[in-house]
Amino acid sequence: MQKCKLYLCIVILLCVIYYLYNNNKPVKQSLKVYWFYKPGCPHCDEMKEEWAAVEKKLSGSLIDVIKINTSDSKYDSFKKNFKVSTVPQITKVKPNGLRYNFNGKRKAEDIVGWIYGDDIV
Repeated sequence: MQKCKLYLCIVILLCVIYYLYNNNKPVKQSLKVYWFYKPGCPHCDEMKEEWAAVEKKLSGSLIDVIKINTSDSKYDSFKKNFKVSTVPQITKVKPNGLRYNFNGKRKAEDIVGWIYGDDIV
């Protein structure tokens, strides 16, 4: 009986440790950067290599880099929510939900600099 109580205490202790370990971690909120493009758009086609360079430079970072094909109807509500009227459009979404559209040169170095930079509203 004593052994049984000891095992039960150990199991409960392990469950408590597991719960505390998994539920006290802060939720990771990352910066998200969306590239809205349309296949066949000359400006988007010109930018493909630059965007690939952006993806490569940011791989392994905490920044989520997401490509959205605006001609795919499954993204219609997404496009409306982001107010995409022209392509290409690059939108940065901070963890607090604030959104910023890129208006600089369509070069990887400029885009990455903007992603890491401060925003002027």
